[in-house]
Amino acid sequence: GNAGQFLQTDGAGVTTWATATTSPASPVNSVQFNNAGSFGGSSNLLWDDSNNRLLLGVAVASGQAPLDVLADGTALAQQWRQNSGSLRVQMILDSVPEASLGTSTNHTFHLLTNNLQRLTIENGGLVGINKSSVVQAQLQVVSQDATTETLILNSAASPSVNIAELYNDSSLRFAVTPAGNLG
Repeated sequence: GNAGQFLQTDGAGVTTWATATTSPASPVNSVQFNNAGSFGGSSNLLWDDSNNRLLLGVAVASGQAPLDVLADGTALAQQWRQNSGSLRVQMILDSVPEASLGTSTNHTFHLLTNNLQRLTIENGGLVGINKSSVVQAQLQVVSQDATTETLILNSAASPSVNIAELYNDSSLRFAVTPAGNLG
């Protein structure tokens, strides 16, 4: 054999000299993995070294969000997209600091527990709690069952302001005072 070669067997006792392959698999930027004993690469699993992004199913040129994030001041931290269609769900971290989670497209957003819709924010801004059908008010709260209160307002001890106020335009129409009186 020559330098850099090794002796290999075919399992039946026949040995031959072979050269070790250490070249990465194509395409460029692909994360390398074991593909039946050889280096493998896929255009669906790429590393964008210039922007420190791990891309799944996204070309380096069109990558917009890293999968795992150490985000700077105003970074798009994560983005999930449909295989077809325009729905995008994003997590955004900004310099305030604040975090945002929601759709960047004209779609309704739901938060779930136990695979049930618990909070719905419709694309027009209407908010529903425990409302699985169309939300019919700016805020609509539906009790889970006949034994659960629908809404509890609880103020700090000895408040100096009203516990709740209801307005029509800019006019106060109804208030619950700290003493529990209606005004």
